[in-house]
Amino acid sequence: MQNQFPRMFAYSALTLMMGALYYVFTHGFYQYVELGGLYGVGTWLGLVVTIIPVNYALGKRFLTKAFTHEYFPYVMSFIFALPIVLQILIREEVGVSDLQPVLFTIVIIAAAIGAYFGISKGKIARAVLLKKIQAKQAQNTAK
Repeated sequence: MQNQFPRMFAYSALTLMMGALYYVFTHGFYQYVELGGLYGVGTWLGLVVTIIPVNYALGKRFLTKAFTHEYFPYVMSFIFALPIVLQILIREEVGVSDLQPVLFTIVIIAAAIGAYFGISKGKIARAVLLKKIQAKQAQNTAK
């Protein structure tokens, strides 16, 4: 087994950058969170539906080649949510001041849900990758 800390550092930096990029692309929608009706619900669902796949992909990709630290995608989900939460606190988005705790909770939970599914699929992908490697080694030794 090899040391996974360089991989963890690289994925942490990638996750932090993805969280910042997510905020950049979605900061215009946070003002609609406090609206009632279709706009408010649509904004909440849009945020959740876009956060989950990003964390799913990051968690799955990390666990495909990592043999230890299976909890780390949860840490990555927190790192993903960190720039979003900090930017909302610092910039005081229009219309978000009353719902900040709810918004922070939703962002963190959605990121954790994506990490959970990424972990389960990452383990499967790792098993498939190991079988392919073992089959390739068996072919090479048979020659």
